Amino acid sequence: MFKFIFKNSILVFFTLTYFSCLAFCSDVDISADNLEYLESKSLVTADGNVIVGWQGKKVYADHIEFLIDKKILNAAGHVQVKETGTTLVADSISYKYDEETGDLKQVFSSSSFIFMRAKEMDGKGKKTFEVRGIKLSNCDLEEPHTHFRSKKGKLVLDKRITIYNAIFYVGKVPVFYLPIVTKSLKGDRGFGSNLRIKLIPGYEYVSGYTLETAIGCSLSENSFGEFLYDYHGRRGNGYGGNFNYVNSTISADLHLYTIKDLIDNKEKWEIKQNYFQRLNKNWIIRSQANLKNSRTFNEIYNRNNVTGIENWTQSYFTATRQTSGSNLLLKAGYDVRYNKSASKYEPSLIELPSLKWSFVPRKIFWNIVYSRYFEFNHKYSKHRADKYFYRNEALAKYSVTRDFKVSKRLILRPSLDLAENWYDIDELENYNNSFYTKYGASLDTRYRLTSWIDLKAKYFYMARMQPNSFKLDKEQNDYGIEDNKVALINCMFVGDRTTITNSINYDFKYNRTILNKKWWSPLNTEIMWTPKYNMVVSIIERHYIEPFQFESFKLDTNIGHFKKSKFKHTLVYQHYNDKSMAYKNNRINNILGFAFWITPKWRIDYRMTTSATLDLKYFSCDTHRLLIYRDLHCYNFGILLGKDVGKNDIYWKIEMFDLKINMPFSKSKQNFDYDDPEEMFYPWQDNFPSGL
Repeated sequence: MFKFIFKNSILVFFTLTYFSCLAFCSDVDISADNLEYLESKSLVTADGNVIVGWQGKKVYADHIEFLIDKKILNAAGHVQVKETGTTLVADSISYKYDEETGDLKQVFSSSSFIFMRAKEMDGKGKKTFEVRGIKLSNCDLEEPHTHFRSKKGKLVLDKRITIYNAIFYVGKVPVFYLPIVTKSLKGDRGFGSNLRIKLIPGYEYVSGYTLETAIGCSLSENSFGEFLYDYHGRRGNGYGGNFNYVNSTISADLHLYTIKDLIDNKEKWEIKQNYFQRLNKNWIIRSQANLKNSRTFNEIYNRNNVTGIENWTQSYFTATRQTSGSNLLLKAGYDVRYNKSASKYEPSLIELPSLKWSFVPRKIFWNIVYSRYFEFNHKYSKHRADKYFYRNEALAKYSVTRDFKVSKRLILRPSLDLAENWYDIDELENYNNSFYTKYGASLDTRYRLTSWIDLKAKYFYMARMQPNSFKLDKEQNDYGIEDNKVALINCMFVGDRTTITNSINYDFKYNRTILNKKWWSPLNTEIMWTPKYNMVVSIIERHYIEPFQFESFKLDTNIGHFKKSKFKHTLVYQHYNDKSMAYKNNRINNILGFAFWITPKWRIDYRMTTSATLDLKYFSCDTHRLLIYRDLHCYNFGILLGKDVGKNDIYWKIEMFDLKINMPFSKSKQNFDYDDPEEMFYPWQDNFPSGL
């Protein structure tokens, strides 16, 4: 018997005939605090920080035994097996080299953000294991927040894990059953991966208690699908689906939803679609569909959508060719507006096709810049009061301009324009193939009065000729002059943080139908003040000139640090000349909102709208909206509380959990989530939504 003892963390490399059967006759590297070989028993033992490596595999353990004749490796104590991205942690393992089979006890495995816990694993061949007593989750905690449980399954290292008769748990509570669950370990998005479940209970004043549910998963490497089924209380049940596809050149979304509203006794539906594709270096195609048969769809069925009532929607398809010299746009469009009297959407604009071709301005000679623009439309639109019809339109526009630096302070930019319009039908629906020639001119003037004051003036003039003629169209109400005005702008830069802008227009144009014409536009004064990087104050005031009368005032204040606190206040006061709106003349409307992070995970957002008279005899708090959001380890928790005083409407929703049961396998790949909680609960981070 020969006995060798190696101590003090030595690294031993050996190739022995005894190991010719091991690991397909390959070399084995062993590192340990103590290494012992018993020749009589054909046994090698290693203790203390043992590391064994062969054929890309590594085993870490406190104690390892090699039974050379039987070709078995036994390991115990903090055992880890690592192979090409997959890690197995077990209490003990027993591995047969020649058969590439073995047993593992109390196993924990992680691969591509998937965490598996199993009571036992039996090797059934190369990289294939039968697994028993399984917990499968994306949660890396010892007791995962959400997981699947199953009695048996199959694991193929580096490829896929499949479990059968799986029960999904939230904590210790069983939620639902699936006959099979399979997840890829290759970092891809195979069918059934990236499973998501969403439950959102709520309450709405008219509908009563509601429950929104959704379940979705990846359909392929690049696509995600989601099924929606919602209970809207007294309004009935709604259902629909979402589909998303993304790759390096394509992005596509589709949303379908329908409900038989029992209160309104009407079938309501909604279709939304977005598509983008880059065909090559120059060509891009896009499309959008936004179709519904109820303008209050969002307000009733989707309180999280801040769009609210939609009186107008737009759908289109475009193909764009962009080069260094020109841009070509081909479009088919379909716009609809809601007709209150008919209680339905009706077409307001149909373009089929529309062509727009613009050219990059070029210098020709004497520093003169020449530009061209062409357009053709075959469209259905409103051409006179309550009269819609189809007609063909075309436009060719040419322009030349040049900059003149008169002095260090004064710059002039004159421009000459020629436009040719063609219509096959006139405003009275007569087919006459009319050409309208238009001549235009403009003069841009900029004068730097001081280092902090800029004075700008721009004069516009556009004359229209008679149809198929070069004579001025004086017989029309505007005397053939479509544009004749001057715009005056004054910019003052006070210090480093304050900008004051004044602007006003004077219109020289006459019109036979307007008796008491106002020549001056309202005088606009805008003050922008940024005393600190996290504070912006904007003041906009408008005054009528003739007669000199106040029109409106708006104060907008934004203060805040991202992920600390935010405050927003908007104050609006407006004077109405219309007698039907005169009752609002003494009212001040406010939008007040604030948001703050109580802790790095708890967030609160509150906003309200108010209306009050200047003497404070009238005060109304019109709407309230409170959002509370909590980031949790595996799911999200959010509460939305709202009240519309005008409609005596109270509503609330609780996002109980927004489970990402299978997280994105690669951070570089796009996440197919539809309702980003950050956007869903905190739209104020960019701007307060209108209408709240």
